[in-house]
Amino acid sequence: MRKPYIRGGMKILNNQQGNVLLLGVFMILVIMMLFAGAVEFGRLMIVREQLQTAADSAALAGAGSGTHRYVKINVTTDRGLYQPECSEKSCPPCSSCGTVTISGIVGNEKDLIDGAGWQEFCVPPCDCSPGDCWFSLAERQLMYDTQSMEWGTAKEEIDNAEKEITKSMQTVLPKYSLGYEQYIASMVSGLTLQQMSDMLGDINIWLPKWMAAGGWNSSGCYYRNYTCNQWRQQGYTVFQKYNPKKEMIDNIIQSFKNIRETNNKKVNKVAEQYTEASERFFEVNLPTNTVQSQITKRKVYGFENQKSPYYPSVVIYASSKIKTLFPQWFGNSLTTNVCAQGTTQYRDYSDQISIYGDKIKTSLTKGKWNRVPKEACWVDL
Repeated sequence: MRKPYIRGGMKILNNQQGNVLLLGVFMILVIMMLFAGAVEFGRLMIVREQLQTAADSAALAGAGSGTHRYVKINVTTDRGLYQPECSEKSCPPCSSCGTVTISGIVGNEKDLIDGAGWQEFCVPPCDCSPGDCWFSLAERQLMYDTQSMEWGTAKEEIDNAEKEITKSMQTVLPKYSLGYEQYIASMVSGLTLQQMSDMLGDINIWLPKWMAAGGWNSSGCYYRNYTCNQWRQQGYTVFQKYNPKKEMIDNIIQSFKNIRETNNKKVNKVAEQYTEASERFFEVNLPTNTVQSQITKRKVYGFENQKSPYYPSVVIYASSKIKTLFPQWFGNSLTTNVCAQGTTQYRDYSDQISIYGDKIKTSLTKGKWNRVPKEACWVDL
């Protein structure tokens, strides 16, 4: 049986004319796609660089705006010296009134230290020397808002300080009356500061206690009891010496009243400002020729994350979308994403330097910086 035969069939298969044209068209298409890809990639990289600049500025603005240094301090008052009563021949040397410390006072460093708010926790000195007052720094942290910030110290700290001064005054007051120390000590024993003030200001309160301290009837003397009346008259004389000391007691009472008012004041709850700041700086540096550019996520490592290796810092994630020039090959749009981290540093409280040594009285600007937070970009995605 004859095989099918197509005239010129083998000739067509063996003819290579036109292959170069097909290969040329294919190469032109490849080159065009490579050129288009290079153009699109270049445009995307330019936008990415602009987006990174915008994200960097947003992160730095967030980390630098609305920051608050949160501190804990201890305020110590050296109450100086008091002068005991002098005799006709000599005066005894001044003696120490002791020191009082109010611990655990917390607050915004701007108000507590820079604004000298710590001085409101000092107590008045005694009358022989001006004494001294200073603070020591126990803790320093950073906040991007004050929502978690507290102010002042525990009520018990102030109560304990007042008890210390009360005991001190119970020891000091008898020293102002030479020869009557034991009687005055008996009169002030167990009294509060307010009760001492009332006694030093009112002869009707003073005299019954004076009589009782001397072993006499507090209501008065029997008729023609010379010794009793002499003791009573001496009570009037000693009262005149002690009456001026009422002002010293009143100053202490007022001081603790002021301390409690200061301690109870409300903290101005400042909301975070990093959102507004980062948005504003991001918009100023927005990439050009994009369909859409936006901050997609903010991660703040603030006071609540103080144990995190990324504290304190603000992390910004942003994206930009561009319209392609060759949608037939690369779709209608391309998107790029970037991350930026802005960190905040502050000086370590454990390395503070003061011209007064351990006695700190002014804002601190020296000492080593705290550690730099670790890189936080992309770790929470």
